[in-house]
Amino acid sequence: MNRTSLKCTRIWIGFLCLAAGCHEPAARLSEAGLQDTAKMKAASGTYWGQDTAKVPPTGYRKVVLLEFAVEYVTEKLESLADHQPGVVIHEFIPIGLVTSLAGAGRIRIQLDEELRKELPNEMFRHFEAQLRAEGLELVSQEKIRSAAAYQKLTLGEPGHTDLGHAFNVAGTDVGVPRLLVIEPAEGFDVILGAKDGRSVEDVEKELIREVGADAALRARFRVSVYRQFASIEKWSILRVTMDGSSGFHFAARSLLSDETVVSKEDFLPVAGIIKQIDPERFRAAIQTLYPPYLTMAAQVLTQAPFSTVQSATE
Repeated sequence: MNRTSLKCTRIWIGFLCLAAGCHEPAARLSEAGLQDTAKMKAASGTYWGQDTAKVPPTGYRKVVLLEFAVEYVTEKLESLADHQPGVVIHEFIPIGLVTSLAGAGRIRIQLDEELRKELPNEMFRHFEAQLRAEGLELVSQEKIRSAAAYQKLTLGEPGHTDLGHAFNVAGTDVGVPRLLVIEPAEGFDVILGAKDGRSVEDVEKELIREVGADAALRARFRVSVYRQFASIEKWSILRVTMDGSSGFHFAARSLLSDETVVSKEDFLPVAGIIKQIDPERFRAAIQTLYPPYLTMAAQVLTQAPFSTVQSATE
């Protein structure tokens, strides 16, 4: 990147931070204070939030876990500063378009395909154990998939590419996601919608009535790389549906590994920085991150530490 592009990028970053605010830098695992289960549970309200317009229901025990998947962010925008802008619109402004075409701020992440498929299985086993430890009963996948309501869902293949973020301008504490590759755990499908034009939530309500469950749950955890480190990221999401209402919890901040995972970086005009990831280092790093992150996720599902949930469901 030449000096003019670098200077322009910094100017736009400063402008955007003033206009839309900037995120606090994501914490490394060793700095996060998540050394044991008690500390993880105490921190769950810090790492997980909820949209007050879609407050997730509570008070369920028997659960249909309809989806468990990992969203790998394989393309993103990152600013040069530690504080990532809340909104990034420079690509749609003439001076910013010039820097963008030069590749400024664009990140592409090359992940090993085999590893990409294995990690969701590991993470699911941990998440399932945490849910059961919190007292939830999970309906078997055989019963779910044989239900008539399940046949009304539109399903995607493993490795489904989500292009819906191609023009996304909303930033997180680890940049702006632009391309997601979704890998479900073994035995699960990627839920894309409903075949009859209804919402997925409407089909879920029919499904839980059919199988005799209290609630349906869809879980997606966002995984990627930030700078040189592995990341489990903001906007991982837990969607909860009961017969009367639905809503979601979302990850309010990201968590970074202490270990570096990038083996090589190349810069190409337009494409930006291409990051090649060391598979074993990435696996080891994610294996340190997902236990606390998933433990906190199970905590918000079963303990509902937010006062907004209590008042909205009383």
